[in-house]
Amino acid sequence: HGPAPSHPEKSVLKAQIPVFRFFDIVKPLGVRRMERFRGGVGIMMDDILAGVYSAILLGIVRLSIE
Repeated sequence: HGPAPSHPEKSVLKAQIPVFRFFDIVKPLGVRRMERFRGGVGIMMDDILAGVYSAILLGIVRLSIE
């Protein structure tokens, strides 16, 4: 186990779900296109891409507060 997260890192951790939900609901930059895949694959791809966008944004935020 590493050291406990600092205060800014805790804020980033708390933002993960709301940021993911934002990208999942708003569906920017090709997220909606993922729904075109047939069956459950489209639903999963939509969520995966929303998660990727969330990870990128929160990674940038985390780097900027360090």
